[in-house]
Amino acid sequence: MRPGVPPTMSTRMSAGSFASGMLGRALRCAVVVSLVTNSSAFARQAPAATPAPAPSSWGVPPHVMPQDAEAIGAAFQSILARANMGDLASAERDLSATVGRYQSNYFLWMNVSAYYKERRAARPMIDGLARALATAPDEPTALYSIASNCFEVIAKEPFSKDVWRELADLGLTAIDRALRLEPDYIDAVVVKALLIRAKGRIERDPALANALMEEGAVLAKRAQAMRALKESLDRFED
Repeated sequence: MRPGVPPTMSTRMSAGSFASGMLGRALRCAVVVSLVTNSSAFARQAPAATPAPAPSSWGVPPHVMPQDAEAIGAAFQSILARANMGDLASAERDLSATVGRYQSNYFLWMNVSAYYKERRAARPMIDGLARALATAPDEPTALYSIASNCFEVIAKEPFSKDVWRELADLGLTAIDRALRLEPDYIDAVVVKALLIRAKGRIERDPALANALMEEGAVLAKRAQAMRALKESLDRFED
């Protein structure tokens, strides 16, 4: 999820195949190109995560003008470059100016979160996603992008279990909102299943952990059935 790379202007795809395991497809970042790597420490600590299906691409929602997305992307490329050169004062100054200009734009907050993830700063990373959710339009793909980013951090980043737990709750809030808008959004059901199972793997109470894992499994089966039905209908229409 590298900040500063604008999304493409195309639509998501709800269909796709399942491989072995729970859901069986690799998660792609829904906002910006991922630079995430798995550390050995994370491999010891992280809950085992089944990858989620990737949208074909993440389209800019109608309320985000393409020129705004390009401007935000360019700003964050510069901000990240300054930070990587060690000029944090300039990076933070430019970040503040960019936030002041686009603070009502949820794509801005997705980039803010991605920037702080790169800086390994958990609190502002989470706050950025929370602001993205607060400013996101009632558009299922936008809400899916927030939830899938929450899951990607849980699956790949060596933050604490408390951070993972907070991200899971934030992601579930986003994905429940997406599913209220579009109940047959298959990939959203998949991500909800993954987030619930992620919560189950870090839950301290064994009974609650088992309940969460079972709930996630039920949702995964529901997503499989929905996908199978959609593929059947697609073949019939062809």
